[in-house]
Parts: sequence; C-alpha cells; structure tokens
Amino acid sequence: MNFALLDGSLIDCILAIEKECFGAEAWTQRMLEESLSSVNTFFWGAFDDKNNLVAYAAIIRAEEMCDLIKIAVMLDFRSKGIADALLKFVFSEIKKSGVKKMFLEVNVGNTSAINLYTKNGFTVLLTRPNYYSGVQYTCRDALTMMAEI
Repeated sequence: MNFALLDGSLIDCILAIEKECFGAEAWTQRMLEESLSSVNTFFWGAFDDKNNLVAYAAIIRAEEMCDLIKIAVMLDFRSKGIADALLKFVFSEIKKSGVKKMFLEVNVGNTSAINLYTKNGFTVLLTRPNYYSGVQYTCRDALTMMAEI
C-alpha cells in the first residue's frame, strides 16, 4: 500500500469511492472540487499495488488543529487495515506541518469507526444529539472525538 497527497486530477476516483461509501450522503463533484481547491483542505489517498486509489482521508486545517472530515475505504478493501494505515500516515504528515490536535465527529452507531479512532488515540469529548439527518441514520447522535498528534 502506498500513500500520497491527492489533487484534483483524481477527482473521478475520489467521487467513485465517495458514492460507494456514502450513498445518498455522498459529496457531489462540485463539493469535492471546492474542497480539493481549498488551501486549508487536504486529501490523502491509499493506493493498491496496481496504483488504484482504494481509500482516502480528508482534513481541514486551522493553525495547530485540524478536523478529519472524511475517511473512506472501498468496500472490497475493508477489514484489511487500510483505514488504520492511512490514518497513521495522515497523522505523520500533519504533524510535520505543526498540527497538534485532530478532531472529528462520528455516528455513535458506527462502532467500527469508533474502534479505529480509539485505537489511534482519539478520546470522546462530548455527544452531539441529533447531529445527523437523513433516513439512512438509525441513530442521529454523534461523538466528537479528539486526538493529540
């Protein structure tokens, strides 16, 4: 598995992963284009041995803090440690730029993601009731988590 900073040239690949992983909640191409062109938003990708993008993570940086806004792994590549390896890679990259804390929100029903984040040093700061909307959510509450980098 190789990891790299992503740019707009891979938008079709990112969009395909986005749609596969998030369905009705997927970002549109325009939303991704705007994020990829923002000076404070960074996307990193995980590539398989054929150099296909199979996962990505996105953060928004503000000084010494950042928010993990997305992490997505294609369905056929899940449960292989890719999200864990990608998150560790992102940690190492943002640490080089002076980031000291990372925040995120995660659905309280997403136990696999919560386990991933806890394993990587995130702790729960608070629960945000009714954070998520949409019929696909059986639970609408979110945990706000934070990790020291």
